[in-house]
Amino acid sequence: MKEELQISYKREFASFGGKCPFKCNHCYTFIDDFSTKENYSINDIIKDLKSHNKFDIVYISGFKENFINVEIGIELIEKIYDTFKCNILFTTRNIFTYKNIKKLSNINRTMQKDNKYLFACVSISAYNSYKKLEPCELIPSPQKRINFIKHLYMENIITFLTLRPICPNCFIPTREYLEVIKQTCNYCNGVISSGIVVNSQILNQLKGFPKEFIYKKKNLMDCLNQENIIMKYVDVDNELFKIKECCYKNKIPFFSESKLAICKYLNQ
Repeated sequence: MKEELQISYKREFASFGGKCPFKCNHCYTFIDDFSTKENYSINDIIKDLKSHNKFDIVYISGFKENFINVEIGIELIEKIYDTFKCNILFTTRNIFTYKNIKKLSNINRTMQKDNKYLFACVSISAYNSYKKLEPCELIPSPQKRINFIKHLYMENIITFLTLRPICPNCFIPTREYLEVIKQTCNYCNGVISSGIVVNSQILNQLKGFPKEFIYKKKNLMDCLNQENIIMKYVDVDNELFKIKECCYKNKIPFFSESKLAICKYLNQ
């Protein structure tokens, strides 16, 4: 898919807010200038979404891991769909039990009957070296997340491997990303991958991260209402080229953003 494809749908974001217990070392939500939402209940989120104009899709993403409690996360998906009958995308670093995967599968079948889509994005940041970015013991291993991706896909849920943040090869060997792709390429609908953004605070947390790399200034995601925070985008073009090449060889679509990954479904 060409990445210049026009986005013709409107999205809104939903999150339980509060500080994430995963505390990943690369996460921008822990930097001093980041304004974090308070802890929201499901009813709070629904009320907030009702205050917005008509939208096509809700992203359950941003601010924190929204599936620390998987049952409550799935309840949020159900409530959003029951209320708005919209498409839904969720992102997680967690894994679900077989019982909860079946719950999600049932929701997906209901949505399909209404010609709506449920998109699952499972984040993996490395393979053997993942503790450099994800030191928290609450976070399942990459191998467990790979298996989770396979289970979701086999339940006919549109599933994306969210392979990010991509780091320089000398910090996270690029071969680790390629290994994850090779293990999931037959069990997902695409790979979403982008580089890492840092500031001095994040760099202090990433022990051994190279300081001499080329950086580009980048505004933090506008969708998180943090427009004034300036981060540095690490130049990982060479690493991303190898990832794209691996995706091409394994016949799996590559996307630099989730909004591009779901275009072919929502732009019909």
